[in-house]
Amino acid sequence: MGESFLALNILEKAEHEYLEAHKYNKQDVQILSKLGDITYKLKKYKNSIYCYQQAIKLKPQEASYYNNIALPMLRLGGIKEAISACNKSIEIKPDYYHGFYNKGMIYVETKDFVQALQNFKQVLKINPQFKPAADRIRELETIMKEKS
Repeated sequence: MGESFLALNILEKAEHEYLEAHKYNKQDVQILSKLGDITYKLKKYKNSIYCYQQAIKLKPQEASYYNNIALPMLRLGGIKEAISACNKSIEIKPDYYHGFYNKGMIYVETKDFVQALQNFKQVLKINPQFKPAADRIRELETIMKEKS
């Protein structure tokens, strides 16, 4: 049922359904991950972090959980922690381009365009078809030209 609410973008009801499911399946990392995603979208960043932390405890070698925890950390002002989480996702899975992409986005938010550009270029080395990275590179190159 939670998946249906999620598909319809009825996030509060989806959260409720996944919380109910979690009561009976405390060891289910998929439920925890979905709860992390939903609570992030609801801007419940502390709850989102908690869900991903629990998923990481259950499945510490899953790169996506570290990558996912980075954004709520960033929203709460934890820039270093967010970058560290992205780095951990890349350490676990060196070809995990989502980790490089999110790290690039963090650097964009902190106005470190050189680091951002390096990360987006790394994304394209791994996955040349990932259009969002190519778009960010074009945007950053334009910004950097205007500043020089």
